[in-house]
Amino acid sequence: MILRASHALAERASSDGYRSRLQKPKRKAKLLRLTRALPPLQQEREPVSSEAAQSVQSQLELLSKLTSGREKDGDRSTIGEQLVKKKRNIRRQKYLDQVSKRNDVPFFAAIALLVILPPAVILGVAVATGYLSFLP
Repeated sequence: MILRASHALAERASSDGYRSRLQKPKRKAKLLRLTRALPPLQQEREPVSSEAAQSVQSQLELLSKLTSGREKDGDRSTIGEQLVKKKRNIRRQKYLDQVSKRNDVPFFAAIALLVILPPAVILGVAVATGYLSFLP
């Protein structure tokens, strides 16, 4: 299509004296060199079947729906949003797998000992010295 237009432009520029005076000489020469170097296009085109045209149209509509913000009929995510969600879920799953392999028992046992042991020792000393009695 572009090549055909450049051929037509070159022919029009060479046949029309008014247009050729408006164009700069360098541009005209470059355009003529390009049109001579290009092979001529075939004028005949195969007719496109209606089924193929409908298929192409439906694919274009689907592509525009997927690449646009949101679909008209619902709140479904676009391809980009789905990819971001999928990457986020993969990272989250890797982190959860890494955390599940950890052995946290010694850490929580140490914390429990530091919280529970001092009051128990203080209470034991108070009962042993008679400062606190359980029986009236």
